[in-house]
Amino acid sequence: MSDKCNLCKRELEDGEVRFYILSATTETYVEDAHFLMCVCLKCALKILRGIEIDDGERLGKGKVFQES
Repeated sequence: MSDKCNLCKRELEDGEVRFYILSATTETYVEDAHFLMCVCLKCALKILRGIEIDDGERLGKGKVFQES
């Protein structure tokens, strides 16, 4: 769909993972969601670190990104 990360503007190579950001709610099926942007892995992780999950815990300090 896109050959460039919409955040860092880096060109994505063939075979590189792309993350598609969609506008949706819990009542919206993915097929009906609106496409917002395509991002690379690095930018996707930056986005996820700032998201609060349902219980208010920050992903950056939660189980997903455990410190070693």
